[in-house]
Amino acid sequence: MKILSMQASFGRLQNERLELHGGLNIVTAPNESGKSTWAAFLLAMLYGVDTSQRASAGTLPAKTKYKPWSGAPMEGRMELLWQGKKITLERASKGRTPMGEFRAYETDSGQAVAGMTGENCGEMLLGVGRSVFERSAFVGQNAAGVTSDAELEKRLSSLVTTGDETVSASDTAARLRDWRNRCRHNRTGLLPQAEQQRAQVEDRLTQIHELHKNDLTLRAQEAALSARQAELEHIVQALRAQEAARAMQQRDAARQALIDAQAEAEAARERTVKIPPREILTALSQQLALLQTQAAQPLPQPGDAPHAPACPAAFSGLSETEIPGRAQADAREVERLSAGKPRPVVLPLILGALATAALLACALILKDTIPAILAIPLCSLTLALWLPLTQRHNRQVAENAAKAQTIAARYEGRPRETWAAFAAEYCGRLALYAQQKRQYDAQCAERQAREQAVLQTQARLLGQVSMFAPEAKTPAQGAQAVQDALRLHDAADVARRAADVAQSRYDAVCAALGEQKAPAVLPDADTAGWTLAAAQQALLQVQTQRAEVRSRLDQSQGRAAALGDPAALEAEREQLAERIARLTSRYAALERAEAALSQADGALQTRFSPQIGKLAGELLGAMTDGRYDTVFLDRKLRAEARQTGESLTRELLYLSGGTADQVYLAVRLAICRLALGDDTPLVLDDALVRFDDARMTRALTLLREEARTRQIVLFTCQKREQAALDEMG
Repeated sequence: MKILSMQASFGRLQNERLELHGGLNIVTAPNESGKSTWAAFLLAMLYGVDTSQRASAGTLPAKTKYKPWSGAPMEGRMELLWQGKKITLERASKGRTPMGEFRAYETDSGQAVAGMTGENCGEMLLGVGRSVFERSAFVGQNAAGVTSDAELEKRLSSLVTTGDETVSASDTAARLRDWRNRCRHNRTGLLPQAEQQRAQVEDRLTQIHELHKNDLTLRAQEAALSARQAELEHIVQALRAQEAARAMQQRDAARQALIDAQAEAEAARERTVKIPPREILTALSQQLALLQTQAAQPLPQPGDAPHAPACPAAFSGLSETEIPGRAQADAREVERLSAGKPRPVVLPLILGALATAALLACALILKDTIPAILAIPLCSLTLALWLPLTQRHNRQVAENAAKAQTIAARYEGRPRETWAAFAAEYCGRLALYAQQKRQYDAQCAERQAREQAVLQTQARLLGQVSMFAPEAKTPAQGAQAVQDALRLHDAADVARRAADVAQSRYDAVCAALGEQKAPAVLPDADTAGWTLAAAQQALLQVQTQRAEVRSRLDQSQGRAAALGDPAALEAEREQLAERIARLTSRYAALERAEAALSQADGALQTRFSPQIGKLAGELLGAMTDGRYDTVFLDRKLRAEARQTGESLTRELLYLSGGTADQVYLAVRLAICRLALGDDTPLVLDDALVRFDDARMTRALTLLREEARTRQIVLFTCQKREQAALDEMG
């Protein structure tokens, strides 16, 4: 078989494609580019995805690890050459099963490959099952080691036998071991079970004999307790008859007390027929008490009536709201009247005379009489006009001053600047007087209203009291009458409660007696020193003891019956003894068969292990340039190697990691050559990563020779493999 191409939606691979050719394919790619994913995809396409695999410490199942990162379904296709035909394999997810849908068909014609299914695809193409392929031709990352497997053991055994791959020594040994364990494995198996069953049967027989002995003792105890129970029952019956007689006397006394209490209650009720109910009397009592309290409280005294303040002359006849405006107007008027000043009269005359003299002097000096003649009449005319005007102005100023003095006199000589404050002060006194007047009037009205309310309430309450106590004329007498009526109600309530108590006591006595009647004849029993409670307690104890003994007897008989029939148990014990003898003989035969199989398997291992070891040693020598020449394999395929010229072999734990990988690569190549077909491809995932350059080159040489007969796919993260292969030409 030769793989041509793969296309995958698998893990990080997003519908990517990988082309391959015959011979040795080296796929070089950096880390995290999908090399191991391609290897896992190839395995999944051949054998499917194991859906039963579960997560464990440090590992994830393939169905989880390789779920496509894009969220798309897990699917892919692979084209290959098989038996001279080009065929195509397709797998797609089906429901919740990854890669669960399978299809195989001839690429050119589309005709389905006969007999090929998703379950047998890998075995049909490669000729081996999944476990053999993974342990031989499929080298996963960090998984170069070879582990034992029953299928691989069958395959290797066929090398030295007739070619029959249906028998595995390990399977046969496991089957013999299972049979032997089924007979006996520590404390489990058929033989220990039979021995345990026989011991159980013998134990049941012993228990049955012991239970029969115990039954005789329990029957004797039950008879004695039964006699004691009859005696105590007779005593209890006598004590109950005595209690019944005393109870009858108590019932008669309770009935008489009930009759007396009911008569007293009826008499007390009759005394309350003509008086109001308790609720009305209680309300009247509270209202009368409140009335007496109100009457005892002194009425408020209004005191002396307030006097209005004296009205200043300036504000006479004005309302309170007009006073501030009048004061401000008077102040402005006085200010206006006081604004004018009198003009002087003598000073202008003197100035006129001086002016006239000056003009005359100028005329004399200038020797011109015309200006003097004109100036004198002009000055005289001016003085004649100005003097009357000045006198009239002075008279007006004097009149205004007199008016201002008259206005100021009304403000009692206060400065004009304080008239507004004086008006405000007077308004305040008026407001205070008005407030005091209102308070005085309110106090007088309150006193009168309280007097009237007390009189009305007294009349109303006394009117209500007079309906059942007409002799009550004052609040004190009314309150006393109400209290007397309440005491009658209290007496009636006490009598009624006493009757209720007597009724309850009588009902309780009757309920306790029920239909019981006084015994005609008291039972003849010795009740001295006994009380009914003590006798009932003793009877209860005896009954409990008897029930316990009866229960123990029943349990003993039930256990004996549950243990089975003694005769049947004796027969079962004999059958178990015979079975134990047969199983013991079979167990010895199986031990002898295991010993013989072990010897035969050892002989077979010595026949095929040397073939693989010899070929692996030759391949290891080629890779190590002759440093190692021998490889030994045990039956579990654990390898050991020996250096050329040395006498001792060493386990791989003592060798370097690279050398251990080289040993296992040699073993796998040997297994592929000897146990697998030539057309089975070899898949290597970073298998040479721990090889040094020289051994890597020699390993590539071996792989190139192996690639002449089979396809090899080497995934690597390093470029040195391809470079070395290029140097080889």
